[in-house]
Amino acid sequence: MTVTAGIPLSGSAWVQVARPAAGDRPQLDGVNVPVEAYLPHRFSRPAALFKPGAHTLDLQVLDAAGRPMIRVYSSFTVTPHG
Repeated sequence: MTVTAGIPLSGSAWVQVARPAAGDRPQLDGVNVPVEAYLPHRFSRPAALFKPGAHTLDLQVLDAAGRPMIRVYSSFTVTPHG
């Protein structure tokens, strides 16, 4: 996926699992991202955080013991604005 620099990044996640999930851990470039507490878990990050180049989005759904039940990993590239 390619994103243009200077545009805020936002998204949402709706996770449905057979066992109750204790929480989720979204990260952008290895840094935890605050998300809304209710479904869908929405987030938005300022454009200034994303310099041109490669970036990663990692979402983990955790069980009651804090272990990952599901992990979704995606990479994207930010291209210069203009």
